[in-house]
Amino acid sequence: GAILFYGTATINLAWQGMGWKWLEKGDTHKLYLVDMVLPWISHIVCSFIPTFVIVYFGQDMVTFIMNSLPMDGLPMKTLFALGSLLPCVGIAILLKQVIAKPTDFLTFFFGFTLAAVMGCNLIACSAIACFFALINFQISTLKNRPVVAAASGELTAADDEEEEDI
Repeated sequence: GAILFYGTATINLAWQGMGWKWLEKGDTHKLYLVDMVLPWISHIVCSFIPTFVIVYFGQDMVTFIMNSLPMDGLPMKTLFALGSLLPCVGIAILLKQVIAKPTDFLTFFFGFTLAAVMGCNLIACSAIACFFALINFQISTLKNRPVVAAASGELTAADDEEEEDI
């Protein structure tokens, strides 16, 4: 099942490449194909047909496939190696969306390190991240708040206006 899923995802990447080319040419009416039609071809080829064949022929087909593709063979090792790269792609997409400046890497990697050291599950990591986000928000709010009193302790014109508003 995992192999078939990765096969579908790989074929869908080819469809996405076609979609980008059409978009660059201005053929936006063809994007419907990339979104609604072409992925069905991937699913039929990599999911429906193999599943149908396996169900139709039963246990004998499953045994044949398992004997043909041993887990320690080159094809399976290759598929598992390529499949293990997909989380890296997800992390790269997340980094591209989250990281705006180089210092953002610090909090991102600190979170991964903290989760690994503490052995937290996803819910605990989310709760810790919420606390850090709240602290970061409060610090950035304090940085953006205007200074009320001058360094010498004397009141400025802005302070007089602020007092009048109160």
